[in-house]
Amino acid sequence: MISRPVNAVNVIGRSRHLGALSGIIRKAGAVGWLAFLCFLVLSWDVARLDASDNNDDRSKDSGAAPESKKKPDSEAKPDAGAKPAAEEKAKEEKPRVEDKGKSDEKVKAEDKGRSEDRGKSEEKAKIDEKPKTEEKAKTEEKGKAEDKVKAEDKTKSEEKAKVEEKAKVEEKAKPEEPAQAKTEESGKKPVTSLNLTIKLALMGDPLLFPFDIEVEVDNRKAVLSGNVPTEEEKTRAAEIVKKIDGVDSVVNKLTPSPALRATLSKKQDETIAHLVRDRLARSETLKAVGFDVKAENGVVLLSGKTRFQVIALEAAEAARHIPGVRAVNTSGVQIIAKE
Repeated sequence: MISRPVNAVNVIGRSRHLGALSGIIRKAGAVGWLAFLCFLVLSWDVARLDASDNNDDRSKDSGAAPESKKKPDSEAKPDAGAKPAAEEKAKEEKPRVEDKGKSDEKVKAEDKGRSEDRGKSEEKAKIDEKPKTEEKAKTEEKGKAEDKVKAEDKTKSEEKAKVEEKAKVEEKAKPEEPAQAKTEESGKKPVTSLNLTIKLALMGDPLLFPFDIEVEVDNRKAVLSGNVPTEEEKTRAAEIVKKIDGVDSVVNKLTPSPALRATLSKKQDETIAHLVRDRLARSETLKAVGFDVKAENGVVLLSGKTRFQVIALEAAEAARHIPGVRAVNTSGVQIIAKE
């Protein structure tokens, strides 16, 4: 580093107390001069240090490092024996570098091989997994198909059971078939009775149907007992029984009773009136009127009070649909104004 020369004048010039110091030296004599010289030496050192610090600051600010004017001889002139040694060392280092390069390439090749093996393994695993997945899907589809078939079979079984149950109920509700038909179907001997055959024949006649006629059979002999309105019904009953196969003779113990027809007619009227009342009760409008219902010889008699004549017509229409009703009389129904 090159520093600027520093003289005593500059050092003295930098002192702020120069005037006071000069006066002290003149008064002190030789001692004062000695002190002054020490002061100069100290000032010289301080000035050199300040100059050096300033140069370092300038070098840092400019970003350029100070260069020495002269390089050492060791740097300028390399040793003659150092070149062969360096070449020898380079030769020794070259195989190592090549070995290191080969090792790196080998490691890369091994890593590449492992990556390829890993990729192949993954592809193989995917290929192996695909049949398993397809097999699993097929198994699930097969299971669903089996479940569907089972559900359909179950539904068919339930429907078949319902049909069979319905057929049994209908079969049970059906009237008993003739003995001859049963014999043809089953091939077994029919179960018949002469007593039942006679009763069925008497109930098939419209004139005798309303009456209770008792029948007894004793060794192909039929005995009839009970009440009928007239001799006509008594004679007709005997004629019907005589025509039945298996009957050799008929003992007719039926008793003519003129009052029986009236009694039967009264029972029939009571039944008709009861049915008409039930029919009217099904309608809230007719039920609210509260018709009084009677029946005589099949003629229904209605009585009551209503504001609307159409209600009386509705009641007559309802009674007309009852079996056994011969007519509907509404003369007892009063059409009244609103109270």
